[in-house]
Amino acid sequence: MFLPAGNGTSQTDCNLQTAREINNEVENLLDAAYLDAKSILNQQRDKLELVAQKLIKRETLDAATFLQLLGISSTPVATDNPASACVSR
Repeated sequence: MFLPAGNGTSQTDCNLQTAREINNEVENLLDAAYLDAKSILNQQRDKLELVAQKLIKRETLDAATFLQLLGISSTPVATDNPASACVSR
């Protein structure tokens, strides 16, 4: 179930039906996140390939180079939402 116990069994602090519902909801959330991540990677495939090729040649990238490859300004932008600094979908 949703809370693994130390001995490899499941520990639940609720009835079996509630535990099933929690597990189903967690599975749905994980499935949605996986599909979202896969979609983003597919949409940004050209940038992913560009970064991968540069990493094959250099093994490491500094932040400025990484952002330049993605076409993002390395000048910090003030924002209330740190996630907004990520690559847009």
